[in-house]
Amino acid sequence: MSATIMKHHAEQRMKDDNQDRDRIAEGRAGQSHRKYVVRWMIVIFCLIVWIAVAMFFIW
Repeated sequence: MSATIMKHHAEQRMKDDNQDRDRIAEGRAGQSHRKYVVRWMIVIFCLIVWIAVAMFFIW
C-alpha cells in the first residue's frame, strides 16, 4: 500500500513541476517580448530625435 501512495505522490510532483516549467517559460517569453518592444521604442525615439536635429540644422 505504501508503494501505491509513493507512486501517486511522485506522479503528482511531476505534474506540478511540469506546470511550474510552463509558467516560467511563459514568463520568459513575456519578458523577451517586452524587451523587444522597448528596444524598438528606443530605436524609433532616436530616429525621431535624429531627424528633428537634422531638420533644425537644414532649416
